[in-house]
Amino acid sequence: MRKLLMLLVPALLLIAFGINSGQRPAEARNIPLRAGLSRSDRITVDISQTNLAQALVMYAELTGRTQLPKTNSISQQLDGFFGGYLSRWHFVRLPPRVSSGIEYHRDGLFTVGELKEHVESLFAANRLIIVPEGKKNFRVIRSSEH
Repeated sequence: MRKLLMLLVPALLLIAFGINSGQRPAEARNIPLRAGLSRSDRITVDISQTNLAQALVMYAELTGRTQLPKTNSISQQLDGFFGGYLSRWHFVRLPPRVSSGIEYHRDGLFTVGELKEHVESLFAANRLIIVPEGKKNFRVIRSSEH
């Protein structure tokens, strides 16, 4: 009986991992807003001229996650491993941060929820899928479906 259990448990684990790996990635609508931000908070932002790069910066600010680059340099990976100390001590130079253009105030033109829906529809129109990576990051994948 013991030998049967020792063979059965690893087999079940392999089956479970195989089933989970075939699932579709979570889309942008499943990523929640960052802590302390409500869908009804008012903001002002110029959404008429948003391109994809600016929309990704806005989305990163709304969700509190960082977009993972397609390729990370070794120095950036080491900085992440050491908790950002290498860049703080100026041993590693990180790319400059870009302003999202979002201003939070009570008499804003839009709500946070409206902006998030607009940005997600822009991603869908350009066949981009946002995949969460851990608790702090997300990755952008181009969908092959038409």
